[in-house]
Amino acid sequence: MSSVIIYKNLEKYCSFPSIIKIENNHLLVAYRIAGERSNKAGKENVVTHHDPDSSIALIESYDNGNTWPKESFRIIYKAQDYQGVNDPALTILNNGDLILRIAVLDIIESAERNNINGILASHRPEHGLVASIVGNYILKSENKGKKWEELVSPYSPGLSKTCSREPVIELEDNTLLLSSYCGAPHRTDESLLFRSYDNGRTWGDKSLIASDTKGYLGQHYGINYNETALLNLGNGELVAMIRADSSFHSDEGKPMRVGGIGELLISRSFDSGLSWFPPKSTGIWGQPAHLLKLSDGRIICTYGYRKKPYGIRAVLSEDRGCTWSDPIIIHEGAPSWDIGYPSSVELSQGSILSCYYYHDQDGIRYIAGTHWTVK
Repeated sequence: MSSVIIYKNLEKYCSFPSIIKIENNHLLVAYRIAGERSNKAGKENVVTHHDPDSSIALIESYDNGNTWPKESFRIIYKAQDYQGVNDPALTILNNGDLILRIAVLDIIESAERNNINGILASHRPEHGLVASIVGNYILKSENKGKKWEELVSPYSPGLSKTCSREPVIELEDNTLLLSSYCGAPHRTDESLLFRSYDNGRTWGDKSLIASDTKGYLGQHYGINYNETALLNLGNGELVAMIRADSSFHSDEGKPMRVGGIGELLISRSFDSGLSWFPPKSTGIWGQPAHLLKLSDGRIICTYGYRKKPYGIRAVLSEDRGCTWSDPIIIHEGAPSWDIGYPSSVELSQGSILSCYYYHDQDGIRYIAGTHWTVK
């Protein structure tokens, strides 16, 4: 294994990368950049993922991820006034177009709470901010990421008031699917699926992937099913790897202000996501997951490991996600749990590049990558 720093800025908090392979040795990574408020909070271990000073950036590699030229870096979307952005996710469609999904939130100083609408998703007095969910924003590029156009507004029917960290996936008939979630903190998160039949311009036909009926009183009354990785296995068969937060305390017993921790659960659909079997245990502890189908048919699941030794891990399935290998350690030894969100691509048969966000003792969150090989 060999690791590389994809992007690091001493004055910024960088997180939530998503990687795709454009062609040959050409790779593209989208990620979130937040400003001094987030950077300072990370250094002081009062982490926040809500910041009105936040943007989505792209950076490219032309040698399979060995180097990432600074001149390829660019900001492609900056949060509007009183808003912040999170969790970008890239998809390359069968026709070569790129889809970029972004989560948008209203974020404002606490004293100005009445200037934004919606139920609060977060109130952080230590940062002086409140936040509510606006929805998923979707952009499209027809020239490999050089120029982007709005496809879906975060206020559009269907995807408004929901969050996601997942990329759009495409079925054989070009139908697009997106897993999303909503609920917390006022009830446990529900994992949902939305569909588009017109290349991502409109979304509907919502279906439920997973929900804990005990959680209607609040997020601490049950399991939070949220960030859900999807994989199309063909002929209507989908597999979902679901983040299932069951604790909101770190392994040091300290409250986690931005999400929780728990096991990854798996669900399966045989009708292209219209209905799902109840989630089952995988025995994989981590959050959240990314699924990748290899050229030989096997499946890799990469995920963050948010207890000591904090790091990035992967498991391998040879039977369409029914059973999984022992964990493969990709990177470990971070000073805190605030790392992860891996995204992986296959560079050539069995050769993988996983990217993720990480930090060292200086507390600066940065985008990193590890090259590794599946035996």
